[in-house]
Amino acid sequence: MSQVVFLRVFRNVDGFSGGRSESFRAWLAQVAVNICKNEIRSRSRRPQHQQTSLDSATLIASEDPLRHAMDADRSTRLYLALQELSPAHREIIELADIQEIPYPEIASQLKVSLSAIKMRVLRARAQLALVIRRLHSGEENDPKT
Repeated sequence: MSQVVFLRVFRNVDGFSGGRSESFRAWLAQVAVNICKNEIRSRSRRPQHQQTSLDSATLIASEDPLRHAMDADRSTRLYLALQELSPAHREIIELADIQEIPYPEIASQLKVSLSAIKMRVLRARAQLALVIRRLHSGEENDPKT
């Protein structure tokens, strides 16, 4: 993702009209947010499949297979749960929990108050927890498992 942001900024830096470093930082952050939003939208339209990276393959060989299977299952559940969230909840989870952007910076990027960001994060996490519980309880009642 960061490479995509870098390339977009590099190609469009002539279009940046501000002069202060703060406004450049805000512009850069907005470019990053927009690219993340676009990626989330495009991922939701593509068929879902699991990819294994070289690092994952190395871990598979060196770790306990049962533990790796449990971790992969947990990751899959989280991914599926995130896909069931609304785009707004998915976005705030992405920014706050996955990218670990500080709340004041998120508030600035989304042009809302800090308290609004805190409430959005709280609601998104609560919704994510409900979805995960529902997915987990559905699997326990599934006769295939």
